[in-house]
Amino acid sequence: MEFVPETNLPATANIELMNSCNGLLCLSGGEFRNVIHVCNPILCEHIEIHVDDQKTCLYGNYFVLGCSATGNQYKVLWTFYQNDRHKYPKAEIYTIKTGHWRSVANGFSIGGLDFNTSLHGCIHWARNETSLECICSFDFESEQFKRLPAPSICDGNLDGFIRLGVLKDCLSVTVRKWDAPYEIYVWVVNEYGV
Repeated sequence: MEFVPETNLPATANIELMNSCNGLLCLSGGEFRNVIHVCNPILCEHIEIHVDDQKTCLYGNYFVLGCSATGNQYKVLWTFYQNDRHKYPKAEIYTIKTGHWRSVANGFSIGGLDFNTSLHGCIHWARNETSLECICSFDFESEQFKRLPAPSICDGNLDGFIRLGVLKDCLSVTVRKWDAPYEIYVWVVNEYGV
């Protein structure tokens, strides 16, 4: 699929920035997030990716753009709940080069995804934004979800504001506890098998 030169995206108040990858932006649009735009803002180009209306719902539609580490393939991961929000979400992947959606193994919702958590061809996010149960990841090369342990000090009951990021090519976890608003804890994950 080729990027289409266009200076303006469709005018809508419902466009939301989902994330970025290597300078490309992933934007979600439409009332029920049924259209995705992958944009190159430098070249004023974008592609429009349509999502199956039969699978979209009022909650739980999340998208993220990523790139495989070795194959240099740009892909959009979509997690969504079709029926019961308490079960694991469904997951599909769209490969920009082929222009097709296909199912991947069910994993974790990417709903709490931090903006800057792409590392080594994987996207990372906290399982819960206020108590770090675990760190989830999706590998765009193998197209598999993974669960990483949270830092041992968390023990699944850390109550605070949690963000993931990248520091010096390593995954980082930053926590500001609710009961100690002036204390910030930062953990750097040097090696976790990616």
